[in-house]
Amino acid sequence: MRLPETANVTDQILMLWIIDRFSAHFKKSAILKGGMHLALLSSQRSTNDVDYTFVPFSSKSEIAPEIEKLLSELPEVSIQKTMHSTSGRFIIKVGNATTQVEFNVSVQAKSEPLSTEVLANRFGSLPRVIRVLSPDVELSNKLAAWNERRLLRDLYDIYYWYSVVNVMPESQTLIGRLSKINSRIPKLKKKKSMTLDEFLDQLDEAITLLSEETFYQELRALIPMEKLDGVLPGFKTQLKELVSKLRRTEQT
Repeated sequence: MRLPETANVTDQILMLWIIDRFSAHFKKSAILKGGMHLALLSSQRSTNDVDYTFVPFSSKSEIAPEIEKLLSELPEVSIQKTMHSTSGRFIIKVGNATTQVEFNVSVQAKSEPLSTEVLANRFGSLPRVIRVLSPDVELSNKLAAWNERRLLRDLYDIYYWYSVVNVMPESQTLIGRLSKINSRIPKLKKKKSMTLDEFLDQLDEAITLLSEETFYQELRALIPMEKLDGVLPGFKTQLKELVSKLRRTEQT
């Protein structure tokens, strides 16, 4: 993918360049996930992160220098790197555009092919088939992320995966994440694990208590209002249905 003049680079163009370049270079080793995966499935929720799992690696230090080298190909780029115990982050600036690449590594990860056509067509670029994290694993991780952060945008993504993409979570991944909770929320900070029943009780309560005011207040900056109008009743119904299905799965 060729970038326009630096002054004309937008956040989305920058993210598309990264996705295209990483796929060309790393091939099946670069597995896209998170908000950009949903964007390629026509989700309207905005994101400014490009999240990856790189396989098959056991250490971030094996892949971080190569990532930085590729990002350095961008014209007039500014790169800020931060490494954490479980993940790494690169904040990239080109002209007025800013995005960040967050990544972790794994020996293996369940993935599948997906075209970048939805985004590529917006900018007159040729689409590319890339690797993305399996949707059932994505939904499992998103459920666990909501549990640890309690953000409404996570609930929206759960709704989108379940009701639009039509997937169910991969139970082994979800249960594994619930067995090792890492939350900064005061009421969960000391809780190191949770059963699926406990989690479903709390998810069900959050759905029940979700008000129209909170729904619009927290999502209107991330999703166009025309895509939110009238959505809340179906939103809650679909999430309640997911909770019921997960309870039945647990009982069997």
